[in-house]
Amino acid sequence: MSDNVTNELILEHLKAMHRRMDDLAHKADETNARIAELNDHMHGAIGSLNRHDAGLVALTARVERIERRLELSEGEAWS
Repeated sequence: MSDNVTNELILEHLKAMHRRMDDLAHKADETNARIAELNDHMHGAIGSLNRHDAGLVALTARVERIERRLELSEGEAWS
């Protein structure tokens, strides 16, 4: 009789452990999905920053070219 109770208790504990493992696996999947989303957002933000940097480089080059053509130096004050 005690073997049946012991086996039943062990089975119940194993079932409970299995449910908890399933919950943990589900939460790990959710976490991985959120991390993938954040990764995508970061790549988008980095791409946007790179485009802005490229635009600033282009504008800087244009300003420098205009200053050379107008023969302006950095030390001169605007009048």
